[in-house]
Amino acid sequence: MESRDSVVYHEAKRGKSMKDETLKRGSWLKWIFIWGVWTLAGLLFSSQQYFANLSTSRAVSFPRAMAQQMFAAYVFALATPPVLSLARRFRIDRQNWRRSLSLHILFSILFGIIVGAIHVTNDFLHIRGYAGLSLLVIARYVFGQLDLEMMVYWIILLASHAVDYYDRYRNGELRAAQLEARLSQAQLKALKSQLNPHFLFNTLNAISELVYDAPATADRVVTQLSEMLRLSLKSGRSQEVSLKDELEFLERYIEIQQTLLQERLSVRFRIEAETLDARVPNTILQPLVENAIRHGLAPRAAGGKIEIGAQRENGMLHLYVQDDGLGITETRRLERGEGIGLSNTRARLRHLYAGRHRFELKQLSSGGVVVHLAFPFSESKAELIDEDSHVDRG
Repeated sequence: MESRDSVVYHEAKRGKSMKDETLKRGSWLKWIFIWGVWTLAGLLFSSQQYFANLSTSRAVSFPRAMAQQMFAAYVFALATPPVLSLARRFRIDRQNWRRSLSLHILFSILFGIIVGAIHVTNDFLHIRGYAGLSLLVIARYVFGQLDLEMMVYWIILLASHAVDYYDRYRNGELRAAQLEARLSQAQLKALKSQLNPHFLFNTLNAISELVYDAPATADRVVTQLSEMLRLSLKSGRSQEVSLKDELEFLERYIEIQQTLLQERLSVRFRIEAETLDARVPNTILQPLVENAIRHGLAPRAAGGKIEIGAQRENGMLHLYVQDDGLGITETRRLERGEGIGLSNTRARLRHLYAGRHRFELKQLSSGGVVVHLAFPFSESKAELIDEDSHVDRG
């Protein structure tokens, strides 16, 4: 059995090998691209020379024009990587542009002299052989063509800077997106972490009131609470869960509330079966139900009913929690963000779905309140459920 250090060593070695292979592939692709660009340029120059001199005394055959111009193009191709290397090493930026610019002017002159000397030698070889070739002739040709050779250097240099700045821009965008995603995740975790203590404090306060007057009921609530916490820990790290898991967690919470309120609380589920595998924000329904119970039903001696529904419509998942309680009173101004449960729900939806969600709270004419949520429908499992079926639990 391999030791941990051995496994780490082999993983590091494999990672280094993959990195080296990627770099080697990238180097080959760069060479192919450079060679391809200058090949196209050489073919263009060959066609220009052939057709421009076709009806003159300087006419040459296309193969000869191609041999001459392709040689010139491939000289530029061989010179391109060194120029790119100089461009990377002496980048013209805000801090050292004077020094880098001066160096590149010098480099471009040297580039023009060397490449020009190679080109004039090639021209004499294809036109007159070596007859008449001398240092004076080379010097004259190089001086006469120096501006064109230098222009090629600066084109390569500018192209290198353009690609580099584009890469920096894209990398900056990527880092900004990653930072924004991390910030959003941190904010979501903070919002979600506020809900669990909020719920726990309320439940523990209720248990403390039952310990002496109804110890059996208090014991049952503690058992139900432990089961609910187990489910919470099971999906605690996930920002989204399936609606099925969300409802299972919610049912544990409702069991606690029905134990505390007894016959004063009635709950009905109207859940379309095709929505059970939909992804929903973790513990998105519990604060809505808690809010309905605490502010709508608990203050009433007769209690009341809560209906929880889910349906799919036009690519959106619609959830609602409706009660027949007191409605929106002065102590229940939910639409202004008062209350941890509702304000957290709004904030989490905003972070998870940006502008692709709805959050509506409405006073019903018959009394009570309905909270309606909608966000893009996406499934957490591969299998689909028959769209015509539905779950109706009451």
